[in-house]
Amino acid sequence: MNDQFTAQLADVNILVPHDHKKGKIIAQAIYTRQIVTVVGIKTAAARFLPVSHQGYSNETYVDKVDLLGKTFKDAGRRARVTLGDGYVELKALLPPPPRRALVLIDPSYEDKRDYARVPETLGDALRRFATGMYAVWYPLLSRVEARRLPERLRALAGDDWLDVALNVRKPHSGSFGMHGSGMFVVNPPWTLRAELEGCLPILRDALAQGEGAAYRLEGAAR
Repeated sequence: MNDQFTAQLADVNILVPHDHKKGKIIAQAIYTRQIVTVVGIKTAAARFLPVSHQGYSNETYVDKVDLLGKTFKDAGRRARVTLGDGYVELKALLPPPPRRALVLIDPSYEDKRDYARVPETLGDALRRFATGMYAVWYPLLSRVEARRLPERLRALAGDDWLDVALNVRKPHSGSFGMHGSGMFVVNPPWTLRAELEGCLPILRDALAQGEGAAYRLEGAAR
């Protein structure tokens, strides 16, 4: 299983759309029946959306909207890219008609208000659409707001969630730079935990930047 995952990891960038002029990844592949993204550019490219699937993306930066628009240009009605406040616009999208969706909440956290708006948005979304799948990305930082965010998300998530975090290095004393990233998933697929248990050690070793590389995988299941 580990050899197979390593091979897939090596090839995954071939499948991900890039901004070739800047050499940057602009999208990631996600498979689901309904895709809703809030305040983030990590969304599914149109070529990864089967005919029966739909994708919605909301961005707050004009240049990113332009890039996403080009990425989704051949998707027709199956994809929609908008410019605006995703925290607000998510309310109009939930619950979705198929009653099945993945909501990716992926802000930059450059605005300190994100640390309050993310749990507020997740709580409201769960009240509107309790059975949806929600994936919330968060940075691993020394600042108090960042360290408290996973606890706030757990308090909202009920009894079916996964919290996974990957440190690539030891936090520097007094530094506010990122030392890793986390993803909090509400109503995760039942196979996800086992898959993460297999790939996290590989990612830790592959991405380690000196001492302190580690991972955390915690959760609750119905």
